Amino acid sequence: HRAIDAFDSVVKKNPRTDEASQSLLEMGKIFEDRLGELASAIEIFQLCDFGGGQFAARLRLASMLEESLSVRTLGTIRSDEAPSIQLTTRNLDEVTIELYALDLEDYFRRHKTHRSVENLDLDLIQADQSFTHKPSVTADHQRLVENIQLPVDSQGVWVVTVASGMHRATTLVMVSDIDLIIESNDREVVVFAQDMV
Repeated sequence: HRAIDAFDSVVKKNPRTDEASQSLLEMGKIFEDRLGELASAIEIFQLCDFGGGQFAARLRLASMLEESLSVRTLGTIRSDEAPSIQLTTRNLDEVTIELYALDLEDYFRRHKTHRSVENLDLDLIQADQSFTHKPSVTADHQRLVENIQLPVDSQGVWVVTVASGMHRATTLVMVSDIDLIIESNDREVVVFAQDMV
C-alpha cells in the first residue's frame, strides 16, 4: 500500500518526532479503516506513544480493545416488514436481547414524551420475550454492525434492551401502519391520520 509505505518512510527517517507520530497515527487508521487488518492497526497505535498523534492513537486503541455495544431502530416498521434492530458490538461473545411490550398511550400520558425509554426500571419486570445472540465476528477486535430480526408478528410498541455483562443499551421499536401529519397554531391542532398499508 503506497500510503503506508510513505508514512513508514517518514517514521524511519524521523524517529520519535511529531511527523513520525502523525505518520504512525495515519498508518494505524489505514490498517483499521481501509484494510481491516486490526492486529496491525493495534500494533501501530501502540507504537504511537509520543508526539502530536499520541492522544488520538490512544483513543483509537482503547476503542479497539474495549467491549462496547449500541443499538438503534431504523424508523417505524410497517406490519408487512420484518421488525429488526441495528446492533453494533465489539469484543463481545454474546448478548441477551429482551423485549417488553409498552402501552405507548399510557407512557405518553405519564411522561409527555415517547423518548427516554432507557430510563424505565425494567429489572423488576418480566420480559415478554428474550433470546441470546452471538455476534458473527470474523476477526478479533472487529467492530460489527448487524441487523437483528425480532420475534414480533403484530403491530405494537416494544422496549428492546440488549445486554452483555455490564453493558446495556435500549431502543424503542414501533410496528405501525399509521402515519400522522400534524398542523398547529395558537388556537387549534389539526391531525391527519392515514393507514399506509
